[in-house]
Amino acid sequence: MKEFHDLPLAGHLGKRKSYLKLRDTCYFPCMRKYIFEYVLTCDRCQKFNYKNAVPAGRLIPIVSNYIVTLDLLGLYPASRRKRYRFLLIITDPFTKWSELIPLRKASSQAIANALFENYISRYGAPISLISDNGPQFLSEVFEHLSHRLDIKHIKTVTYRTQENLTERVNRNLVQMIACFVEENHENWDRFLHEFAFALRTSVNETTNKTPAELFLGRKVITSFSKLINVTEGAEYVGRNIEKLFDEARQNMRKQHKSWGKYYNRKRREVNIKVNDLLLVQTHFISAAGGRVVGKFIPKFEGPYRVLEVRNNNLIIWKKGKRVTVNIDQV
Repeated sequence: MKEFHDLPLAGHLGKRKSYLKLRDTCYFPCMRKYIFEYVLTCDRCQKFNYKNAVPAGRLIPIVSNYIVTLDLLGLYPASRRKRYRFLLIITDPFTKWSELIPLRKASSQAIANALFENYISRYGAPISLISDNGPQFLSEVFEHLSHRLDIKHIKTVTYRTQENLTERVNRNLVQMIACFVEENHENWDRFLHEFAFALRTSVNETTNKTPAELFLGRKVITSFSKLINVTEGAEYVGRNIEKLFDEARQNMRKQHKSWGKYYNRKRREVNIKVNDLLLVQTHFISAAGGRVVGKFIPKFEGPYRVLEVRNNNLIIWKKGKRVTVNIDQV
């Protein structure tokens, strides 16, 4: 079997092609079973072959009003008025309320100060905080802030941006900026307050409520409603805020059920347990100067042992430390 699969003349082809080649040459009992098993367990094939299987993992929606997500946009051209180069976006995944905070630098101290001054000091500290694995969010300054305020800091899995709701806000916001900045890219921060107002007063298709209605407990009077003297519904909800939250949760569950129906059609169930050994997908970029071609690098590396299973995420032991990967990356 080594002659018909492992050598350059065989080329590490698939199980069926290897079987058909060997079948024309010889025969032995249960040869199909043994050949298929040999090819499927080939270490090089597992690491270098493309993954053609349907992606793993079912849709697991987030329905909680005690979580805040963070993301950083930039580096942008220094804005003409105040020389801002970055934009910090803070989002409440339940109400969909967003804070847009321009920054001159993206240091961990600047981000921690912006989070405290623009969100925590106004609305209180969340129970959980979700961010990506940017160096600013992994710093001692940020971890100290989280520890001092008893915030559970959750980092998203690398190369899995969809786990952070702020990424969706980013897409809408960048589209807004692009519509108004035209050729003067130094004016990207000109309408940030207006864009924040637009995001907060638009009905979200998941909750069927506006972010302002859920976050502030009342509907915000827009310039259009003032123009036609409409102020109904602008009063505070008061004691009915829990009823409003319940309606939003019901709308979210209904929408998530509908989305999950279509999302899960193209996903597959996998059963991974603690102590299983698995290969993890690599993300290598070509470097012509280093004489390295990304397509020639193994597409998977490992094996690594599973330490813990958390829904669609796995904690593995990699190079002497615990690393979180998504089930779709193995």
